[in-house]
Amino acid sequence: SYTIICYITCGGLDYDVTSMLNNLCQVTVPRHINILGIVKWTRGLDFDYSDGSGGVTRFKYNHGQRKLTYSDYAASTFRIDDAQNMANVITWAKEQAPADEYILLLFGHGIAYDLKYDALTRGTLLDDYYKSYTGIDTITQAMELADTHFLMTILNSCMMNTMEYITELVPYTDYYLSSSHVSFTNCDELKLLV
Repeated sequence: SYTIICYITCGGLDYDVTSMLNNLCQVTVPRHINILGIVKWTRGLDFDYSDGSGGVTRFKYNHGQRKLTYSDYAASTFRIDDAQNMANVITWAKEQAPADEYILLLFGHGIAYDLKYDALTRGTLLDDYYKSYTGIDTITQAMELADTHFLMTILNSCMMNTMEYITELVPYTDYYLSSSHVSFTNCDELKLLV
């Protein structure tokens, strides 16, 4: 059995994220695969899943109805770049959908790795509310806090496929998938993963 844990921040990609989640519902997800996670919506964009406040929504794939169920999780002040917040989401997902193997999908804007660490380097998952990025150190710390080793970690962000990222994630994941260049979402990432 597999559980895919999604940790998504839109940073202006709300329509792409919505399409990715809706496209997932076009396929029959086998019962041994669970999909759940959170989405932090962009402030100022008002549409089906967000009232424009930029809050955070939990979602879970419902096998019986072949759709995602959503619930409010946190306000726009939720820090996507906080290791404990990420660990809490991972732990919640494991409690909701225990499995033999876990896959972590991180989705958001990314920036290439730089030897020095500051707000604009080594970053993935742009939090448009705070104008900050989640560093790879935050991701590995969250994995430690959640006491989870992943079958696969997917960084669905631009320019994340570097040896530096890979070597930092080696202790926490068996496989790693990411883009070496600026990536364009086709909105089918979850559907293709299933």
